[in-house]
Amino acid sequence: GKTAAISSVDPADIVKVYTVEWEQGSDADLTGLTDREIVLGEALADELGVGVGDEVTLTSQKGREFKFGVNSIMKTGSISLAGEAIINQQSMQRDFDKTEDAVGLVKLDPGADLDSTQKAIEDTLEKQDFPTVEVLNQGELKDQQKSQINGLLAMIYVLLALAVVVSLVGIVVTLILSIYERTRELGMLRAIGMSRRQVKRMVRYEAVITAVIGAVAGLIVGVIFAFLIGIPLSGDGFELSYPIPTLIVILVLTAVAGVIAAIYPARKAAKLDVLEAVSYE
Repeated sequence: GKTAAISSVDPADIVKVYTVEWEQGSDADLTGLTDREIVLGEALADELGVGVGDEVTLTSQKGREFKFGVNSIMKTGSISLAGEAIINQQSMQRDFDKTEDAVGLVKLDPGADLDSTQKAIEDTLEKQDFPTVEVLNQGELKDQQKSQINGLLAMIYVLLALAVVVSLVGIVVTLILSIYERTRELGMLRAIGMSRRQVKRMVRYEAVITAVIGAVAGLIVGVIFAFLIGIPLSGDGFELSYPIPTLIVILVLTAVAGVIAAIYPARKAAKLDVLEAVSYE
């Protein structure tokens, strides 16, 4: 079966505070949502191959199964806080034993002051002893979500930096071993007229080619994995983005990193004594 994020709402109130975009259905269908009906996100409906009027089976964490008729289909991500599907609160409480609200939405009247309203709600909740409840306006909610994503990205960038360092060390070691294995060959090239500068340039080219081939292979594999990971996330309203300019910059930086990694091996190759290199076994 398919695992999906399902939320419960008050059908009569959700349309007052949220503008829902519909693939099939309308606000009236959501308002009239019964305790045996479900609203599906477009991506989830496509994945299940169902439409309005069809029936789906939900399985609780305890293994109990409940059948729901598809009331309507909303565009994916239309209600970002609601997940991939919506049932009403009575169904959630009765069938899934979920009785606590996770998110409450407040719509301000025209002309109402945001800061004072937010402060009043915070004071009320404090008096009611809800220590873990947060009161956030739209800007604060976006900042909180951005902060979480940025924190995850920062961790990924640290791991990426470590991977780059390991890759550069690998290139340096590979080039040094290559120079040792080709000592006689390099000596012969020097003997027939290749200059130290040309030897350095050859080693640098090898480093750049090695680095770029590795980067291209890594980007291809990364894009494929990102696409595969993005398939299940599309049902939550996430859309995969391919930052082409960033990928191009990465390739350029990879070539530069290859040049840097080649500095020591290139010098070592250029300093080889021609006679010793030619007689090297």
